[in-house]
Amino acid sequence: MTRICTAIEVFDFMGTGAEERTGNTTMIETLIDNVTDSVERAIGRKLSNTSFTIKVHEDRYCSISGPYLFLKGIYHDIVSISSLKENGVALVEDTDFFITIPGVLERIDACWSPDGAGRIEIAGICGLVTRGGTSPNYTYTPYADLKQIVIEATAVKSGLWAKNVSDGDGNDFTILKQNLPKITIDSLKSWRNPMI
Repeated sequence: MTRICTAIEVFDFMGTGAEERTGNTTMIETLIDNVTDSVERAIGRKLSNTSFTIKVHEDRYCSISGPYLFLKGIYHDIVSISSLKENGVALVEDTDFFITIPGVLERIDACWSPDGAGRIEIAGICGLVTRGGTSPNYTYTPYADLKQIVIEATAVKSGLWAKNVSDGDGNDFTILKQNLPKITIDSLKSWRNPMI
């Protein structure tokens, strides 16, 4: 798994000084991993490019309707396919099938095996990422909104995200941020997988 953000990005977001960065980098990296895992479980999707190989059939990772195979769960966010076999026969993207919309594979001039019974094997990359570059050296970039959510949640969990305030009478206070802003929580909820 590739981390969706770096400790430096979290420190920069919080405005953390050099001394605190030195002693807390490992903790922040661990928190990034934990937060990413929590977010992925909450929305039912992968935040970074994730390799997979699965055998699918009706109601196991997909539903099938004639020429359409609707991927479910994390596989709904398929980015690329490196191999697809049906009944042991290799199919070629853009010749035998294509990805019509996210998570939907359409057979060209044919139908998928009804109920599949584990006869369809797919290997590829899934995740909430955009693919750039050219084959075989693709690059994958996480969605900016999700990256920001992980940065903010990591900052909150770290206990290092503080804001200095003044009461106007010359008294200064430091307040630790302990909760995500409502707008961040609402944004996270909007990313829940429609195909769970």
